[in-house]
Amino acid sequence: MKNFITNVGALVLCIALTIGGLVWLTNSDQTSWPDFNTAPQSAEPLAPQVVSVFDRDFGWRIADVIPIEIYLKQKPGTVVDLHSLAIEGDFEIVENPTTVTRDFQDGSRWIGIKFKIQSMSAAKQLSLKVSMIYRDIATSEDHLIAIPAFEPFTSPTWDGRDLIKDGKPSFIHEYHLLWTLGYILSGIAGAIIALRLQRQWKVAVIEEQKRIWETRRQIARREFDEAWALIEAGDVSVENYKAVAKSVRKLFRIESKVLKEIEMELGGMHPYKDHTLKIMALTGQVLYHNRYLTDAQNASIKETFDQIVPPSVGHDEVNPPVSKEPS
Repeated sequence: MKNFITNVGALVLCIALTIGGLVWLTNSDQTSWPDFNTAPQSAEPLAPQVVSVFDRDFGWRIADVIPIEIYLKQKPGTVVDLHSLAIEGDFEIVENPTTVTRDFQDGSRWIGIKFKIQSMSAAKQLSLKVSMIYRDIATSEDHLIAIPAFEPFTSPTWDGRDLIKDGKPSFIHEYHLLWTLGYILSGIAGAIIALRLQRQWKVAVIEEQKRIWETRRQIARREFDEAWALIEAGDVSVENYKAVAKSVRKLFRIESKVLKEIEMELGGMHPYKDHTLKIMALTGQVLYHNRYLTDAQNASIKETFDQIVPPSVGHDEVNPPVSKEPS
């Protein structure tokens, strides 16, 4: 008992730690904030400190999508208008900006804004100027935030300056061979799979054409014969009589009808109405009244069903016999 309580306690502790970890990962700030001490200081004492982050400032081509990150440190007594983001220059914003904030007890706030830009201009150097507004709460005056301009060079081999910078390429040409081999192998595998599926489909079609489908009369004849063979062998269980009644019900689609509803469902002109009612009444003695049928009553069920579906019904459908009153 002591070991059981210890194991349960350990399990509960593990579950609690797991849930706590998931909550912490979900709600905690996962943004990689920059060092605002490296940001240039503005002449305005209440102006927020700004740090701009981008992959590189050279080697961009026409229509390249460039990710931009702007981080601001809002000082106490001020409020940055997050909806005042505006751009000017050769670029356009191609994706809605996302904003992340982090508040501190001294009233300051860190703000991270991420967005993507794109330019269709064919020039050696492009320019992006970003502007935002912050408000001095004490005076209710709005001021413009000084955000450094982004001016990348568009030459893929020369950055326009004496110092050559090494950028991290996003595409390695040596991978051409590997990609080509991968495409070839994928095509061969796809062709083999397609051929096998086509062969299986052809086999299935051929088997489908060879298959001989049973009609409802043939199904009823088969199911009745299977149950009746057991009854004739001496197995007079309820299940066998239930199978006999079910074969008739399925034949005339009256599975959900009680005995009083069968006559109305079949109609007065149905050729096998009386036959059906007779079989339902005899099998009902076993199913609902827990009685045993005599040999004569069992023979009457067999004779009546043979009038509905003759034993000669095999794979080929035959015309139903002329109706006659059951004996």
